[in-house]
Amino acid sequence: MNTKYYKKFSIGLPMDASLSEFEDFLQEFSDIISSMYFSIPLGRKFYSRTELENEYESTGAEDKLFIFLNLLHKHNIRAELTVNSYNLSEQDLEAVIQYLSAHDFIPDEIVCLKEYGSFLKQRLPMVEIKYSFNNTSRNVPDCFDTVVFGKEYLRNMEARHRWIDEGKGFVLLLNNGCSFSCHYECGDSKFCGAILDQNLKNNSLDYLYAIQSFFPFELVRLCMEDPYADKYKFKISNRPLGMAFTKNVLRYYSKGVDVSELISQSADNYAYFCVMYRLFVHRNELDFENIMDIKRGLSI
Repeated sequence: MNTKYYKKFSIGLPMDASLSEFEDFLQEFSDIISSMYFSIPLGRKFYSRTELENEYESTGAEDKLFIFLNLLHKHNIRAELTVNSYNLSEQDLEAVIQYLSAHDFIPDEIVCLKEYGSFLKQRLPMVEIKYSFNNTSRNVPDCFDTVVFGKEYLRNMEARHRWIDEGKGFVLLLNNGCSFSCHYECGDSKFCGAILDQNLKNNSLDYLYAIQSFFPFELVRLCMEDPYADKYKFKISNRPLGMAFTKNVLRYYSKGVDVSELISQSADNYAYFCVMYRLFVHRNELDFENIMDIKRGLSI
């Protein structure tokens, strides 16, 4: 058992896995996984990324979802439903409740937008309600039990502590896919590219990658230096990147892998520690030694 990160990680449910692959995955990683987040097949409006809709296109995919979810509970892993796409109506939220009821399934956690929290807490009062990373406001209603933040929170211990002191659970997203300073609603790749281009007017590409990414040694440092570290969970962005990516990124963070060795093998490995596509397309332009010099001067 990996006691250092015991039940510390929240990851996306890898729906591309076969049943046997998933069972092997749980056997290897269940001791460090706290929760797995997933979507339900109610149509495009319920997915925060277009690619996620493809998870349920194959025959039997919905049945596989509930087989996987039931396996989670056997391994003491919490099932975390995502309801974090924009502009859902109360009727849409009611459809979520009816879907869960029809399948006789109640998730342990629901991560959602600010506007949905009160409705979901009222309908499912025993479920942990989590304030989604996709929210743009830092004004968190009382109905939320837990907050999920990333970006600048990677570099601001005091800001993290404030939420703990207010009695909230805290989840820190490690390998952010959004610009470090962006507080807009999630847009498309073109929108993210425009933000990156604007940031590059004042900062180097190496600097932007350095502040936004989070290497395993930084997670080790956070756990050693932050007195509240034992109160955090750590979210990993891995949907819809697949089972192979999920296995690797969990291994790299939990085992404190030497990133220099990975990057020497391939610049593609930058993606594990920052999943922002618009930075990834510049991976061959990044200078690893310069990035490390910048990171040594950053706070956590």
